[in-house]
Amino acid sequence: MEFTTEIINISKIKEGLFIGDQVASSNFYILAQFKITHMINAAGKSVPNLFENYGIHYLTLNWSENPSQVLFDPVDQIAKKIVSFIDDANDKGEGLLAFSIRGQNRVCIVILIYLMRKYNWSLTKSIDFLKSKKQDIDISKSFLTQLSNFEKRLAKSGIESSSTWKDCKIKDLEEEVMTNTYLNGLPIPKVNTTKKEKKKT
Repeated sequence: MEFTTEIINISKIKEGLFIGDQVASSNFYILAQFKITHMINAAGKSVPNLFENYGIHYLTLNWSENPSQVLFDPVDQIAKKIVSFIDDANDKGEGLLAFSIRGQNRVCIVILIYLMRKYNWSLTKSIDFLKSKKQDIDISKSFLTQLSNFEKRLAKSGIESSSTWKDCKIKDLEEEVMTNTYLNGLPIPKVNTTKKEKKKT
């Protein structure tokens, strides 16, 4: 008898929000395990919405890996839809999986947009948090440039972003939990226990 093992690439961003790849999005048992009822398909041109007829709600983003791919519309309606869709699942106490083919580039944009728009975090702060949850992110330079421009548009609209983890204004309990989780997961700084004795003169 032959046994096959399938590596499932799925990471928890916060309570009820997960990020993964195409394999994870097509595994019914994984979806059932994490109570996934909502999915964001960040590779809609390449990956079908397999469980649309089974009651799974999809937000489909027809993004490609091409460097010329435009991620944002002129009035940032896509960003607003992403936040609204994730919040809708969260408010219902249901799970959401955001995915792309490899789960390393396009889907990371989805999560970063959410963190920046929902919590008013800077791009750098959002990336730091995402890396603490998922170590294999591989975001293209062209997409990072578009995210940077998105950050500038948020600033122009009067949204003041938080760029530090300490002494920042936390809006609610959820953000407090996420902040504390991040800070508690940081490596403990090494303390130099060697004491140099000063020579007596």
